[in-house]
Amino acid sequence: MEAKIFVKRIKVNLILGHYPEERIAPRPAVVDIELSPLGIERALTSDDLNDTFNYELALEIVNKFAASKEYKLIESFAYDIFTEIKALPKVGWVRVYVEKPAAMDGCDATAFELQG
Repeated sequence: MEAKIFVKRIKVNLILGHYPEERIAPRPAVVDIELSPLGIERALTSDDLNDTFNYELALEIVNKFAASKEYKLIESFAYDIFTEIKALPKVGWVRVYVEKPAAMDGCDATAFELQG
């Protein structure tokens, strides 16, 4: 059996960008988390939050990094989130997708995705 948990469109503001004008004030970013929980079979019958990955944890991790660090690269922000979620005991595979809206003229957003 394959199962996935999704936490979509987490909205944060942070210093994220290489150019000086991007580093003046926090700018918006949007994060999607997708993961494969380990041992999900137990949660399916127990109906107990302790038997699965708590979605709130993904939100807390994203907010923690957005508030505690300034990033020049979207890749570094995604990697910090990925590494912390991947290390959790109830997580197997994880995908982190970070989007930076209105990052450049002529496109809606730039984005980076990391999975494994």
